[in-house]
Amino acid sequence: MGLPRVLIHAPHLRDNKLFDPNERDNCNEPYIYAREWFRQHGYELMTSDDHSLDGCAGVLFWESISMEAPRGLTGLAYRMKNRLLGRPFHRDMYGECRRAELAEHSALIIWENAAIRAANWDPSLHMLFPKVLTWNDDLVDGGRFLKYLWPQNSTYPTVPIIPFGNRRMLVNISMNKVASHPREMYSAREAMIRYFDDACPDDFDLYGYGWDAPPLGRDRADWRPFATYRGRLDNKREALPRYRFAICFENLRDESGYVTEKIFDAMRAGCVPIYRGASNIDEYVDPEAFIDRRRFESDDELRRFLVDVSEPDFRRYQSAMSDYLASERFARFLPEAFAERLFTALQL
Repeated sequence: MGLPRVLIHAPHLRDNKLFDPNERDNCNEPYIYAREWFRQHGYELMTSDDHSLDGCAGVLFWESISMEAPRGLTGLAYRMKNRLLGRPFHRDMYGECRRAELAEHSALIIWENAAIRAANWDPSLHMLFPKVLTWNDDLVDGGRFLKYLWPQNSTYPTVPIIPFGNRRMLVNISMNKVASHPREMYSAREAMIRYFDDACPDDFDLYGYGWDAPPLGRDRADWRPFATYRGRLDNKREALPRYRFAICFENLRDESGYVTEKIFDAMRAGCVPIYRGASNIDEYVDPEAFIDRRRFESDDELRRFLVDVSEPDFRRYQSAMSDYLASERFARFLPEAFAERLFTALQL
């Protein structure tokens, strides 16, 4: 007889692809590690798929979408497949958990911020679960709400060491999006990109999806092409080592504890992040290892600062980044801490 199962449930997470190292340029490493960690503690971690709750020890619900019927084109394909297989359009996993008396061994994990998925932050959703995993320091209470840190891979591919004099000054690598939340950062990022695109096109490059056309929801008449747009990349590390600095804005500003992969991707490539996002970033990252955008009154002031950074100054940033990435502070973002937090939340 196999190990008792622990299921991760969301309509878009199926067939254990979350644990496949070939998916998403190996961004799945934290989940692969978590699966092995659970095995060592006597449980088999897997996506819910069509598995019965018989022999199940716990269920981790993946954001608000785990409680909803899938929507859009992906949702339509999902419903059509279920019809062909004779399955319900939407699996009521929460109802199944309650009937199987597994509610006390269920937990909700919140990833996306309110600008991207507002339903994640509905208090009535949180009250359905004995434990909620969140990065939001304002919610964490050690009781229902448990803290996790956005997990990073424990390893990072070797990147080329490019001399200071051979690096261009600044890069942005991101998707072009819009949002209506009052603290969204998409518009601030775009404004900064537009400034550097106009002010110093010889020192700035822009990569990513959607910058060659106005994003959905934007009036085409108000949009003009970016002279510095260089196309798309398969992964950030293709470009980051060739630059001294990178724009690393979160998608939402002034959220306590909201620190994602953006700042770390730049650091691990030897590129100094220009960061804006978490209100308490200094509690998580060494202030000497990045440039805090809040220190500057304008993009012009920031540009003049970047131009004046000497090679010794840049080496000091790189040394601080290296020291931080080898520290216990950064270790809190690594897979072992993430796996332990998942296990604790399910009260197994």
